[in-house]
Amino acid sequence: VQGVCPIGWHVPSKAEFDELKNYCRWHYAVGGSSDYIDKALAATFGWINSTCDYAIGNDQGSNNASGFSALPAGSYYGSFDGFGGSAYFWSATRDNSADANAYHLLLYSDGKDACAEGKQHVTFRYIGCSVRCLKD
Repeated sequence: VQGVCPIGWHVPSKAEFDELKNYCRWHYAVGGSSDYIDKALAATFGWINSTCDYAIGNDQGSNNASGFSALPAGSYYGSFDGFGGSAYFWSATRDNSADANAYHLLLYSDGKDACAEGKQHVTFRYIGCSVRCLKD
C-alpha cells in the first residue's frame, strides 16, 4: 500500500496502530474493560445492528469518541465481503512469516469478537482493504 498517500502523509505501521489502540484503551474504553475500544474508533452510522452491549453496532450514536470515524467498508477479494459489518485498514508492516502477508487493523460490528479490542491480523497483501493515511 506504499505510495497511496499524498506527500507528507504515510500508511501507518503496526506499531502506530498499536499506539492508537493503547491511547483508546486509556481514554475511551467502555464497559469497564480496556479491551472494549472498537466503539471509540467506529463511525456513528452504517454498521449492522448488534445486541452485544459494547459492540459497534449497538447504540451507534455513542461510537467515535476518538474521532477516527471508521466506516464499515469490509474487504475485497474477487467480490466485496463484510460491507456494513467490518472495517479493515492496512498497515505498512509486512509479516515476517511470509512476504505475501501484511498486518491490518480489523473492527467488527457484531459476532464472537464484536466486543474485543481493535484487532490486528495478518492477511494476504492482495486482498483489498481500506487505507487510512497518517500525517508525517
